[in-house]
Amino acid sequence: PEQSLGHTGRDSLTVLTSLLVAGAEESFDFVYVDGGHSPADVLSDAVLAFPLLRVGGVLVFDDYATGTTPCGAAIANFVNSYAGALQFVFTSYQLFLVKTARWPKRV
Repeated sequence: PEQSLGHTGRDSLTVLTSLLVAGAEESFDFVYVDGGHSPADVLSDAVLAFPLLRVGGVLVFDDYATGTTPCGAAIANFVNSYAGALQFVFTSYQLFLVKTARWPKRV
């Protein structure tokens, strides 16, 4: 079934966690991370959103700015941690990635 989630008025931690608890893994083709502008918010949004995205789905980060901002550094940490499961598509002020595997390979 198709699933769409717009602005809920709730914080992303609550929404993403509730989706995972509800069993919505691999339910989304597109995830756009933009909200909290602290590195911790961005990193937690990325980690929680990753399992919700289908393999082949697109993950977009706003405020990337080539990794030089605090948010960009958090995004870079996520990308490095999940490198075996992501493919770069486009990088600018935003970063576009495709999920290529269900989970990153364990080292």
